[in-house]
Amino acid sequence: MEAFLYFLAGLIAGYFVNMLSSAHAPWFQLQYRRVRRRIRRRLGWKAAPSRELLAIGSIPISWVVLDGGHTSAYSQEALVTSCVPAHDTALLKEFRQLRQQIDEHETVLQLAAGNPAWNGDRYQLVKWGLDRYMSDESPEDSRLYFQFAPSNYLNFLTSQHLLRAIDLPSNCDALRQEVGSWHDFDRPLPYMAHSFGINLVPITSDNFVIISERGDKVRSRSGTWNVAVNEGLQRPVDNNAYGAPDFYKAAERGIFEELGITLGKDNRILFLSFGVDPQLQQYGLLGLVDLSLTAEQMQTVRLMGVKDRWEAKQIQFIPLDAHSIGQALRDKKPWAPSGAVALIHALIYKEQSVRRVMAALQSHGFVITS
Repeated sequence: MEAFLYFLAGLIAGYFVNMLSSAHAPWFQLQYRRVRRRIRRRLGWKAAPSRELLAIGSIPISWVVLDGGHTSAYSQEALVTSCVPAHDTALLKEFRQLRQQIDEHETVLQLAAGNPAWNGDRYQLVKWGLDRYMSDESPEDSRLYFQFAPSNYLNFLTSQHLLRAIDLPSNCDALRQEVGSWHDFDRPLPYMAHSFGINLVPITSDNFVIISERGDKVRSRSGTWNVAVNEGLQRPVDNNAYGAPDFYKAAERGIFEELGITLGKDNRILFLSFGVDPQLQQYGLLGLVDLSLTAEQMQTVRLMGVKDRWEAKQIQFIPLDAHSIGQALRDKKPWAPSGAVALIHALIYKEQSVRRVMAALQSHGFVITS
């Protein structure tokens, strides 16, 4: 009965909102949402957690969209970051012991190859949150809060080793079981999430998107197809004035290192959504960057040499339309989950229509699974 009352109230309220004139619609939409939230609280109604994933045919894409992905982008003010002091003691004893073993193993491998062991400074996502606020563009926009702590590359390697569950010591059995059963995406495990990704779809001035095939030497999703800019947050180069990560600085660094260009005034970086790869427990922002160069000019820049060229075996240029992108997602395998979803969200933003884009992609074998 209560569920029926909620449905009826929502139906009636939605009907009147749709009947209102466009001049007053934003104000009435905001009031409608407020009334809807009050009804939910009175009835004790809670939304079931969504585990829906995109799939290409029968192959699921391991990415859960936690916010965004529609026809709007986040403003810079809507992405709030902070950083708390390092707290290595928060890592479990078993994790620290495994990290020591991996450190020794990596040192041996690097010395055998004649290279010094590298353990770059990174960030760990401690927690994140979401609220709504009224902006100039919308009566109810998303605002995301991220709290980070200092971490390093060795912690990231340890977390990935733990996920693969290969040659784990016996004292890690309980830890591995907890990692394997984790599904609360609102709360990162305190000893995981040591990498936060910035994944951008570069769009040339003549409307081509740039994708890349990741090299065999990268440690995450090697050999997969991805968008051409995918970068992990690093310290201190990506810090803002308060010592917390600046997503836009990280994006500009990734664009320079992987595409070989520095952004000008005519370029813009837009973040469109936030999500997580449940298989690797890696969170990240997905978005796009509008470039002022053509596809041919970008190819010339790459031939001249870019800093991190080794991270990609090759790059390709795909026309920015649903047919071409759907064909690329279907025919090029395997895809990095964040890259596949970033392409879809960029297309939705450019087309300004979720329904039209998803209808076109479904003709290429896309379905929603849960």
